[in-house]
Amino acid sequence: MYKKISVFLLLLCICAILLLISCEPDQWVEVVLGDDHPWETASGRRFWHTVVYISESGIEQLQLSIGVRTFKILVPHASTCIIAAYPLGQGIPLGGAFHPGLNEKCVTLTFTEGPLARTLLQVAQRWPEPVSQCNFNYASQEVQYVDTNGIAIDWTKFANDLVRGTLDDDSFACAATRDVTISGLLSGLWISESPTVKSFHAYSFSDSTLEELSPGITRFMNTTHALELRLVVPDDVSKQVFWHVVPLDTILRISDSDYLKLLEGSRDFT
Repeated sequence: MYKKISVFLLLLCICAILLLISCEPDQWVEVVLGDDHPWETASGRRFWHTVVYISESGIEQLQLSIGVRTFKILVPHASTCIIAAYPLGQGIPLGGAFHPGLNEKCVTLTFTEGPLARTLLQVAQRWPEPVSQCNFNYASQEVQYVDTNGIAIDWTKFANDLVRGTLDDDSFACAATRDVTISGLLSGLWISESPTVKSFHAYSFSDSTLEELSPGITRFMNTTHALELRLVVPDDVSKQVFWHVVPLDTILRISDSDYLKLLEGSRDFT
């Protein structure tokens, strides 16, 4: 009889603990943009950002006005919160994550952890459960062990293992990179959007060779011609790399006086 009472009390305690955990409120966490975008540095202009993160109800978005570098979000109390901030709403994001139980209520987003955060948010759109329970710090360390820049990773293999619940050290493999030669590009300095990808000079009547590009889209800016170069490297090495040139984002093409007006206008709403 006493044994039955003890078991009953143990189960009662477990239920009480689970109830307390489930009732624990979400918490506000400060997020800091830890890196400047190379195009911000080159142009002398601050960007606006689109922030994507995982909340208790799913994937959320918010817009940061021009020049805003810190903000707060409400994070889930019992699952990993992945966060990515996209400069001008696209390209390589700054990334990071908040884990439940941490005393430090601040997350710093970096370009090195951006590709990992982007991949996890893409996976979470269809498979939120494995992402909510992943150890972002462990994954980030393994990614940087393979590639210190956090880019040249076989993200398909990583995502498949994460969803299947078989994630281990072997899930972090280096992706095949390619050298790309471009002909007919306008002359001048083309500045990489990533601090880990080299910028390059293009010269008239000569080819430009870019080395070790990872799968995905890599962008470069030419301020002289107000153009953006987009290089698309397919995951499948049998497919050809292609590229095209588009006008720069408006914030990089307008005059200094118009930019200052835009900046002052954004401050009025912060």
